[in-house]
Amino acid sequence: MSDVTIRGQGEDKTILAFNQQGQGTGGEGILVTSKKNVTIEAWRLRMPRGDAIKVNGCDGITFRKVRTSWTGGAKETNGGYGLYPVLSKNVLIEDCIARDASDAGIYVGQSENIIVRRNRAENNVAGIEIENSINADVYDKRRHEQHRRHPGVLAARLAEKDRPSLPRLQEHGRREQSSQLRPQGHPPWPACRLVPES
Repeated sequence: MSDVTIRGQGEDKTILAFNQQGQGTGGEGILVTSKKNVTIEAWRLRMPRGDAIKVNGCDGITFRKVRTSWTGGAKETNGGYGLYPVLSKNVLIEDCIARDASDAGIYVGQSENIIVRRNRAENNVAGIEIENSINADVYDKRRHEQHRRHPGVLAARLAEKDRPSLPRLQEHGRREQSSQLRPQGHPPWPACRLVPES
């Protein structure tokens, strides 16, 4: 199915709570597998067992004014990601809030043509991560707070198709940067444009 819009009446009026989510459901609050043009906007999703909203393989995915959170603060038992589009094209994430994920509040992976703007990622292990993606802009962050276990982690990397994947975060929020990560003779990994907060 394509050309789908899921629109609420606002993050304080339309709330989907998953605290009673049962075993064997896959864990995601919402799993989007539509192939083209999906818009998710103006609602809040709370307490899924796993990732809050995962999108897999969509061309044209928009998150707007969406809030994801787990109550009780950041814990290892919370879901890994708040907003989680992967293997997608033409990704727009704007005016969203992602809190208390056990990994990244907003994570975009293996995708292309990405805009992430005016978002708040608070009290997550890593706030906003873009990995192994092409043509990404991350800017106008209203607030970007990190969980104290990994202070200051903001990963925004682009990968060319012939380069190996970047490794995940290590225990202390650092990435392995050995010469084995990229083929001999390649320049350093290109970073996407990060516009400082005003």
